Amino acid sequence: MLNGFLLQSPHYMDLKQYYQTKIDTHSQDLRKINKRRNLVTISKLITFAVIGWIIYLLVLSATTTLVLGIFAMIALFISLTLYDAKVVARQKICEILLNDSRDELKYIEGETSQFITGSEYLDPSHPYSNDLDIFGEESLFQSINRTITIKGRNLLANYLGEPSVSDSEITDRQNAVKEIKNHIEWSHRFRAIGKFYTTSSKDNNVIEDWQTARSPLNRTRVIVAIYFANFINISCWILSVLDIIPFIIPEVISMLQLGATLLCTKLINKEHLKLDKFIKAIGNYFYLIKEVNSEQFSSPRLVKIKSNLFENVNALTAFASLRKILGNLDQRNNVFVVIFLDGLYMRSLHHTIIADKWKSKYGGRINEWVDSVSEIDVLISMANFSFNHPEFTTPMIDKSTVIKGKEMCHPLLRSASKVSNDFAISKLHELFIVTGANMAGKSTFLRTVGVNFVLALSGNVVCSSELYFQPMKIFTSMRTTDNLSKGTSYFHAELLRLKELVNMANNGNPMFIILDEMLKGTNSEDKLNGSLRFLQNIINLPICGLVATHDLALGELSDSYSDNFFNVCFEIEHMGDDIVYDYKLKEGVSKNMNASILLEQMGLISKLD
Repeated sequence: MLNGFLLQSPHYMDLKQYYQTKIDTHSQDLRKINKRRNLVTISKLITFAVIGWIIYLLVLSATTTLVLGIFAMIALFISLTLYDAKVVARQKICEILLNDSRDELKYIEGETSQFITGSEYLDPSHPYSNDLDIFGEESLFQSINRTITIKGRNLLANYLGEPSVSDSEITDRQNAVKEIKNHIEWSHRFRAIGKFYTTSSKDNNVIEDWQTARSPLNRTRVIVAIYFANFINISCWILSVLDIIPFIIPEVISMLQLGATLLCTKLINKEHLKLDKFIKAIGNYFYLIKEVNSEQFSSPRLVKIKSNLFENVNALTAFASLRKILGNLDQRNNVFVVIFLDGLYMRSLHHTIIADKWKSKYGGRINEWVDSVSEIDVLISMANFSFNHPEFTTPMIDKSTVIKGKEMCHPLLRSASKVSNDFAISKLHELFIVTGANMAGKSTFLRTVGVNFVLALSGNVVCSSELYFQPMKIFTSMRTTDNLSKGTSYFHAELLRLKELVNMANNGNPMFIILDEMLKGTNSEDKLNGSLRFLQNIINLPICGLVATHDLALGELSDSYSDNFFNVCFEIEHMGDDIVYDYKLKEGVSKNMNASILLEQMGLISKLD
C-alpha cells in the first residue's frame, strides 16, 4: 500500500517525472555501454585472431618484428580484457540503477511487492509491531527498507521494532536523513554498488571466523627462528658471492628452508584460504566504504560515521594493505617464486605471519567499520523514504506534550479519499476513549497514531503536516490470538497481553498504549465491568493513550475522572438505506450504530417493517 496523501499531492507528478527521467537516462546510458561492450568484444576477437596469425608467421619464419608484434598484441589483449571487466561492472551497475528507478516508480504508483517484506521479524508477542503492521506484507518495513547489507536490514528492523527514546539519538538520525536526502543521487549509487558487490549472512560468519582465528605461526619463538634462519642463509649467500665460503653451504641452507616451508604447506594453504574468503566477504564493504569516502557530510551522525572509517585508522588503507598481502600469497602458485624466494627467506611463511599481524592490528576495528557501513545503509533507506514522501514532515521533540499531530494520516494507505485528523495527548495519565460504529474509522485511527509515533521515534519523517512528540515506549493490544499448541484460549491470551502491559508500566518508564476492544472473549456485561475496573486501575500508572470500544458506557469514565478520561468518536450518518462515513474525529461519545443496516444490506437478516 502507499500513502494516499502523496497520491493527491502536486509532488506526486514531480516524483513520477523524476523517476521516469531516471529510467530514460539509465536506459540511454545502458545502450551506450552495451555498444561499447560490443566494440570491446569485437576488438578482443580481432586481437586474438591477429595473435594467432602472428604465431603462424613465426612458425614459418621468426623475425624480430614478429616477436615484438606478438608481445604488443598480447599486451593489447590483456589491456582490452581488463577494460572489458570495467565496462561489464559499469553495465551491471547501470542495470541496477535502471531497475531500482523502475521499482521506485512502481512504489510511487502504489506497488510494494518488489521489496522485501521483513516477515522474518514478525513476532506476535512484540509490544506493538504485529498490531501496527510494522513487518510483513504491505508493512512499514517494506515501505522504508532499501538496505543492501544484512546487518543494515537487521538494524532497520531494530530501529522500527525497538525505537530510541533518546532525544539526541532521534535528532541525530533526523539530521542525517535530511542531509542524505539532499545527496539522493549519491545514495542511489551507493545502493547500486551494494547490490553489485553483494553481502550475505555467510559473509558475516566468514568475517567473524577469520577475526577470532589465530595462526600458530605468529608466535615469538617461531618468528625468531625464521628470522634467524633467514639471516644465516642470506649471510652465507653474501659470503659465497665474495668467495669466502663455498656455494654448497647457502644452497643446502636454502634447500632446508624450502623444505621447512613445504612442510608447512598445509597450514599455509589453510591460512591462505581463510584470508581469501575473508577478503571476498569484507571486499563488498570495501567498495561501500569507498563510496562513503567520496562524499562530504556535515551532520553530526554522518561525520561520526566517517570518522570511525577514516580517522586514526583509515579503513581503505588497511584493506588495501590486506589485498597486497593476499596478492603476495597468491604468487605461491608460481613455481619460480616458491623455489627461489621460499628457499631464500621462506617468503610464504613471512606473508602468512604478516596477514596474522594485520589481523592483530586491525581486526578489532572490522566490526566497527562494518557497523558504520550498515548504519549508513539504514539512513539511506530512511532518506529514500523521506524523498519518496515530500509532503511528510520531520517531527519535533517536545517534552510539554505526549503527541500532538495536525492532519495526521496513515502513511501506508493509498485511498484517494483518505481523511486526515488532528489529535493531541498532553500528558501522562490521560486516556482517550474512542467510540464509533463498525467501519467508521476507529482501528485505522489507532494505527495512524501508533505508526506515526513509531516513525517519529525511529527518526523517520511522519505522515502529518505537523507533529510534536515526547519519546516513550509504545504498547498495543489489538490483534490478540489464541495458541492451541500451548493451550492458550483467546480470552486467556488477552489477559496475558494486558498483564504484560501492567508489568511494563510498573517498571516506571512512560508508555503510550493503544487498546482496541478489550476483553472481546467474554460476555457483554462481564466485558464492560472488567474493562471499567481495568482502566480505573491502570490510570495511576505512567501511561497514556487510546482505548477503542463499542461499550459506550466506558464513556462515563470521564464523568468520574475528568482529568484522566476523554471521549472522542467517529460518527456515521444514516441517509435512508445508505450510511455515510466521514472518518473525522469528533468530541463526545458515538450515538449512531450500523450493524443491523449492514446485515440487511448484505441480505443476512430481513429488513424490519
